[in-house]
Amino acid sequence: MSNLLVQNIKHTNGTTAQTIDSSGRVTQPQHIAFQVTLSNYAGANGVQGTLTFDQVFVNKGSAYDSSNGRFVAPVAGTYFFSFYAFVAGNTSGSKLGNNSTFRAKFQKNGADHTGFQEIYNIVEAANYNNVSMQMIVELDATDYVTVNVTTSYIYVGGSGSNFNGFNGHLIG
Repeated sequence: MSNLLVQNIKHTNGTTAQTIDSSGRVTQPQHIAFQVTLSNYAGANGVQGTLTFDQVFVNKGSAYDSSNGRFVAPVAGTYFFSFYAFVAGNTSGSKLGNNSTFRAKFQKNGADHTGFQEIYNIVEAANYNNVSMQMIVELDATDYVTVNVTTSYIYVGGSGSNFNGFNGHLIG
């Protein structure tokens, strides 16, 4: 049996791709990942359509664009995405009514695609339901993913509230 003894794996240009510490933990400094939330949307309390998340907490690789809500794949690969939200009944942020529906979906390059995750929720009593969805998808470099609310609304609180979020990362 052979051992490969290294501390860093680098590209020929000197950029470190992986580091292994003395305990065997592996880090990837160039790993692509983002975490964003929607805290205030032009003063509205109920939002629908393609969402533009305005608070960026993590944006490794600078692949999420907070001006248009797009995650643009910098490299081809397999990606994981997650979305969570409170639902609302209208633009003023009221509770979603009894027997009302909420629908949101991930879109690729601005369009619906077969196999893409979608939430469909029927509210049994007037409430602010919490919904979430996840997806693993193959993307080519420059493909982009957005979140689109198509039926009902999401509730957006004041600045600093994190009721709604979108995140993702490159798996490999």
